[in-house]
Amino acid sequence: MKDFIKKIRLEKWHFYLLGFLLINFCIGLVSGYKLNQNLTFILKIILYLTGLILFLTTLRPFKKTAIYYSFYAISGVLTGLFFLFGGILPAIISSLVLIPIVPKQTEYKTETIKIYNRFQDFMASCCSYEVVEPKLYIFEKHLGYIILKSLLKLTRTSLVLKITRLFISTN
Repeated sequence: MKDFIKKIRLEKWHFYLLGFLLINFCIGLVSGYKLNQNLTFILKIILYLTGLILFLTTLRPFKKTAIYYSFYAISGVLTGLFFLFGGILPAIISSLVLIPIVPKQTEYKTETIKIYNRFQDFMASCCSYEVVEPKLYIFEKHLGYIILKSLLKLTRTSLVLKITRLFISTN
């Protein structure tokens, strides 16, 4: 197994992929253009899988890079503990390690616009959305955020949802 990993130089490809995803993130912050979220999610999953494989291969001859690769193993263990035991503390900890890889859920989609539900963490308030415009099939342009503040009121005969504030941000 170790010879196979050396042959394909998995460590090199792992860091290339990490660098590519970081560059994509930085360009998205500066210009608003970034890769399609589905493609980005697939690349993040590949990054996590290669990190986990590299952790398992560097575990025996313990190297300093094994400390970096242990993040991938620890994040999987923490998420598994959250789903196994539940509770508030595992939810908070697993939300910290899941933020980088959680896929965005598409709430609304047309040919010219997509609205994603923003994942902030498990304890975040409701109703925050990201608006993007698809470009050239693999790119998206960030247009802004929609944040709804609402009040839910339950009476004996009905359930009333009152939107108290709508905030639209373009940055």
